[in-house]
Amino acid sequence: MRARVVGALAVSSLLLSPPAAVAQQAPGVIVGSVRDASGRALAGASLEVTGTAYRAVSDRQGEFRLANLPAGTVLVRARYIGYQPVSASVTVAAGATVPLAFVLRESVKELAEITAEGQVLGQAQALNVQKTADNLVNVVDAELVGRLPDQNVAEALARVPGVAITRDQGEGRFVLIRGTPANLTGVSINGDRVATPEQNQRQVPLDVIPVGQVAALQVSKTLTPDMDADAIGGSVNLVTRTAISSKWQFDAAAAGGRNDLTSEPIWNVTGNAGRRFGANDRFGLIVGGTYYETGRGSQNIEPNWCFQNPGSCRGVAAADELNTLAELDIRDYPQVNRSRYGFNGTFDVRFSPESEVEFRAAYSRFSDDEVRQRNRVRFDNGTFTPTGPATGTVAGGRLERQTRLRRVNQDLLNLQLAGRHPLAGGQLDWAAGYSEAKEDRPGVSTITWRQNGIGFGYDFSNPELPSYTVTAGSETDASLFPYNSLVREQRFVRDGAYSTRANLTIPFRLGDGVGAFKVGVLGRFRNRESIQVNRTLAGFASNGATLAGVATPLPNNIPLNIFSVAPPRDIVLGGAARTYTTGPFADAARMQELVDSYLNRFAVNAQASRLSSDANTWTAGEDVYAAYVMTTLDFGKLRIIPGVRYEGTRVATLGNRVTATASTPTTGAVNFDNFFPSLTARYQLSEGTNLRFAATTSLFRPNFYDLVPYINIPAGQPGVTLGNPALRPARAQNLDLLAEHYFTNVGVISGGFFYKRIDDFIFPATVPLAAGNTEFGPDARFLTTPTNGDRAEVYGFEAAWQQSLSFLPGFLSGLGVNANYTYAQSSATIPLRNNLQTTLPGQFRHSGNVGVFFDRGPVSLRVGGNFVGRYLDTVGIDAQNDRYYESRFQLDAAGSLRLTRQVTIFGEFLNLTNQPLRYTFGETTARLNQNEFYSFWGLVGARVGL
Repeated sequence: MRARVVGALAVSSLLLSPPAAVAQQAPGVIVGSVRDASGRALAGASLEVTGTAYRAVSDRQGEFRLANLPAGTVLVRARYIGYQPVSASVTVAAGATVPLAFVLRESVKELAEITAEGQVLGQAQALNVQKTADNLVNVVDAELVGRLPDQNVAEALARVPGVAITRDQGEGRFVLIRGTPANLTGVSINGDRVATPEQNQRQVPLDVIPVGQVAALQVSKTLTPDMDADAIGGSVNLVTRTAISSKWQFDAAAAGGRNDLTSEPIWNVTGNAGRRFGANDRFGLIVGGTYYETGRGSQNIEPNWCFQNPGSCRGVAAADELNTLAELDIRDYPQVNRSRYGFNGTFDVRFSPESEVEFRAAYSRFSDDEVRQRNRVRFDNGTFTPTGPATGTVAGGRLERQTRLRRVNQDLLNLQLAGRHPLAGGQLDWAAGYSEAKEDRPGVSTITWRQNGIGFGYDFSNPELPSYTVTAGSETDASLFPYNSLVREQRFVRDGAYSTRANLTIPFRLGDGVGAFKVGVLGRFRNRESIQVNRTLAGFASNGATLAGVATPLPNNIPLNIFSVAPPRDIVLGGAARTYTTGPFADAARMQELVDSYLNRFAVNAQASRLSSDANTWTAGEDVYAAYVMTTLDFGKLRIIPGVRYEGTRVATLGNRVTATASTPTTGAVNFDNFFPSLTARYQLSEGTNLRFAATTSLFRPNFYDLVPYINIPAGQPGVTLGNPALRPARAQNLDLLAEHYFTNVGVISGGFFYKRIDDFIFPATVPLAAGNTEFGPDARFLTTPTNGDRAEVYGFEAAWQQSLSFLPGFLSGLGVNANYTYAQSSATIPLRNNLQTTLPGQFRHSGNVGVFFDRGPVSLRVGGNFVGRYLDTVGIDAQNDRYYESRFQLDAAGSLRLTRQVTIFGEFLNLTNQPLRYTFGETTARLNQNEFYSFWGLVGARVGL
């Protein structure tokens, strides 16, 4: 019902607007720019013709366009937070284009003295863009990003109100907006959707992109019809740099540091340079690059409990399964060598103040070279003899030592050719782009050694730090660990998308109001492939094989000296009371030599190799066609934007039905057609105060792999996984209400409410097979498949306060506060769990940031804390198997000292609180599933800028 009301409002307004647009052609145009006294462009400046409803906003180059003006003399006023307003009288002639340039000066003299240079401009740019935006958006400008201790885009976005991130090895990776899962977040670069290197997901890993490549980060929490509709949570747009002045733009930084856990070095170098040149600054060119390298590490334990597979722990009573471990994984990552580098460039040509063409290119590569040592303790392979609810002994258990060498390269390439030109009294803008993402795993090697018949004594009374002793067998004698298997995985994922779009905006007058009629079309054509080749190597074929001159072989003739001669590392979980000693493990260098020199001497397990390879090999093609129509109407202090968007989706897939005996290709096809009505309104209560409202609709298309009609039936395993070509896209109806007030000394306070109703939300469902069902083989006991839920609701509020406290006396006037908090609640119905009412998977209830900064003269200091509350991560087969992400608070700090106008030294320190990554099972039982620690890391360096 709500969607039909919004649609009726949109259609009725649009029926009125086009005739007015046709009947009244624009007699005059003012095209101009807004800059500060140093010549830097001021983005987001508000322009208005006094006494009328004519308005405009300056773009990233500080340029604006006031169209459809009546002939005569008008007074144009420019406003910008933190700067004095300026007015200019302009005579407009019929059919003429009049140039106008504004130069603004800081409004508060002492503010310039208090604030470190560039800081006011960075904050002011971001806040002015937010203030003048048609939709509800948060902006982080490059000037501000450079003063935060964040190395990738995901970490910078975590500072935004209502935004949380997931982390990998302690670094930010995926973005969640307003308590919705990461796959409901759309990601664009310069307005074009970004391909993703993830094998099975649509979500984009933003740790691939260095922050040094972007000029601004824009988080849109509401959508207008000219924006892509597939962003239920919200949309992130990364704006790359452009040349904005005939003066040289130049900035460079170099820093070095270390990681506390590994004592490995960290290096970071970044730089950008460009300017405008030629007659009337006709040409613009800017190029930049960044390189980041770090030696990281982590340590964790990952328990699995007997209750997760009832009856699997022999000798354990059902009442004690909650307190008894089936297995314990103790993992050490002594080497996580990561590098991140990127290049970006923009070249543009301005034919006139209203006509230009630009070419943008951005490339990023993220490399992750890991060594993982895994000590797997299998209690459930033996028989338990309990002596209490969480204590006892095990006879006939198993110990495994596993070493994995993994190198992953992820690449993102984005190319765009775009332009804007006057047409039919209005403006035409267009863009054609190509986005390509790749993931290459040239060879992941995992070697496993196994010792059976182990006796254990165990004490799990502290489920956070479970302990055990070995009573039969040995943890440290390498000769007692026979070789079990070597698995080689090669994976290549490619996602390529061509897109083209065009928009035509025609201004018009309507009574005492003015507005613009806007229409547009889009086409995006995407092809995605996943190719995986696994080889499971079961035996070693050559007797007497030697490695590095050592002839003593282990069982199955694997050279003994592949085991590390160094003493085993202790696993200390964040300074916890219990230390886990593990080893021996395969030495990484010797294992790599073994793989390189002896790989062809291993016998191949053909069945296991085929099962894992074919199940993960698939292709998908997706074409999206979109069109929209919208009207922007200004009546005094009120702006309303009704409109409707159409998106049609065509998907074709190819996968495999994989069983113990054969792999059979399977194809699928699915089509979606959706309409998205919306109404957005902004009312200016005063010069610095806005009241915003939005009623919008959006969707999430199923992940490509979820639509592939694959079936994976592993031999001897109880779990079967399969795709679901019948999946429907999740659709959302959204309501937003926000009030915001901007301070003249560069700050904002805001608060608002939001509501989302999501129909057909998608989640992975695990269901048991009925007794006697042999459709999926004799061993199958349960199925896991992506499934549409019934309905989910997400609602909550967010509040933000950012302000320089320049009104305080003396030294204290350099202080400032940047704090935000988001509360979100949800309700979702899970049909396959007897219509269970639960929270939406991936939805966090609490998130926020609290930061204090000090800027005075050459000194800039910042301390910030980021918090995300506990949330349901994965819906399990029952309540005890639901997986939860535990709450996390991270404290970071940064500081800088300006030595000269051009040179600044700085320091950045992250995760000072050594916050772990924690997952648990069960909403109330909260049995530990993962506890991973990283310690802290930091850098010091110097920055040079013109």
